[in-house]
Amino acid sequence: MTRSILFFSLGVFGVSPVFGQSAAERQLAADIRMLEQRTERIEGAMSELAQAVQGLSKQLSEQANAARKLSADQMVVLEDALTTVRELREQLAETNQRLAAIQEKSTVPAGSTQLFENARADYMAGNYPLAVEGFTTYLHASPQASNAALAAYYIGEAYRLDRKLDEALAAYDRLIADHSTNEQIPNARVRRAEVLNELGRVKEARAEYEGVLKDSPNTDAAIVAKQRLAALGR
Repeated sequence: MTRSILFFSLGVFGVSPVFGQSAAERQLAADIRMLEQRTERIEGAMSELAQAVQGLSKQLSEQANAARKLSADQMVVLEDALTTVRELREQLAETNQRLAAIQEKSTVPAGSTQLFENARADYMAGNYPLAVEGFTTYLHASPQASNAALAAYYIGEAYRLDRKLDEALAAYDRLIADHSTNEQIPNARVRRAEVLNELGRVKEARAEYEGVLKDSPNTDAAIVAKQRLAALGR
């Protein structure tokens, strides 16, 4: 009777599974339960970590896409800026050309162009004194005009062709001094050397021809200078 009551009590209070187990077995069962609980906690933590990693990966991917888009947008902006700079440079060059043309026109008084054309017509017709007078008047009226050096060259040529060699030499000297970088200078120097030679100043003429070859080797004037030097017995 007492034994039946004991079994009933153990069944009611839920200790029947461990009834008859040794202390070691009970301890092992307790350890297993603890391991199971720890495993559950670790699995839960790993699940949370996996979710966090997935979220971070998504965030990094979005940032990478945004960076690529930003880089592409920046390249477009840079190309647009370079195009704008090129266009501005072209506009600036065109504006400078227009300004130069306006400035040139402003330095040429009304009627000066006609003076030049009339003087050149006299030169072509062999009216050298009138040509000299016309070109001189033109230079006084328009000393900075684009045709100023050419007018000065025509004056020297008119004197030379009119056999006024000293005046021609002086005219070439003024041209060389006033317009030292003009394209007419090599031709003027050759003509100057010819005048020097005709005046009997052969040594100076030879030096002038040699100067043309040295300073302006790739010009038509240099070809003429070389021929003249050969004729002088270089």
